[in-house]
Amino acid sequence: MIIRNVIYFVLPTCLLLLPYIFFALFDGAPFYFNKESGAVENITAGILALALLLTTSMFFQYRKKTELLIQDSNSAIPFRRFTFGWLIVYGLGCIYFLGEEISWGQHLFDWSTPDAWVAVNDQQETNLHNTSALFDQVPRFLLTLGIVIGGLVYPFFVRNKPLATGSFSSFLALIMPSFHCVTSATSVLFITVHDKIYSLLQIDMPAFLQINDGEVKESLIAMFILVYI
Repeated sequence: MIIRNVIYFVLPTCLLLLPYIFFALFDGAPFYFNKESGAVENITAGILALALLLTTSMFFQYRKKTELLIQDSNSAIPFRRFTFGWLIVYGLGCIYFLGEEISWGQHLFDWSTPDAWVAVNDQQETNLHNTSALFDQVPRFLLTLGIVIGGLVYPFFVRNKPLATGSFSSFLALIMPSFHCVTSATSVLFITVHDKIYSLLQIDMPAFLQINDGEVKESLIAMFILVYI
């Protein structure tokens, strides 16, 4: 229970607040946080790797458990095939996000980027998300929207409602985020608020708020992916 509470509540809060604290207290923080393969990117990659491991473990545990139940009861398990498919898609999503975050190994093995890829990649890396907004801003926006609706709005909407019965309610209970995801979803929503406010007011932002919130937001999205699974 303590470990789960740390993952659900403490880690998302720390990921949200620590960059501001480090930027306010340590002059060298921007170098370690903003550079390629910096602290935030490494944290994001670590979280995604853990989420992938948990998803893989859940897949095999669920398969074994449901096979035993089918043998014992000789009856079908509701949404079994869907659950398998959902876990596979979720795992593939973790692989893609992780692969893009480490440029599919370039940040680890430091290989040179082919000339053809340099010409189309904003940061001269072997990844897709720096080649077009279609692979960067659009997926990030859709993920953020899904996290806010599913991880923040939905848990509050159903929290005080009586438990419904029926196949559709069971389906929602299976796929939708629980109330444990609220802290993580809230951090994803609010990480860029200050940036938008200062831009709207057209005034200079204090140095300790200039934390490269795009990278931090990716780490918070990764944390939500971990908390959800």
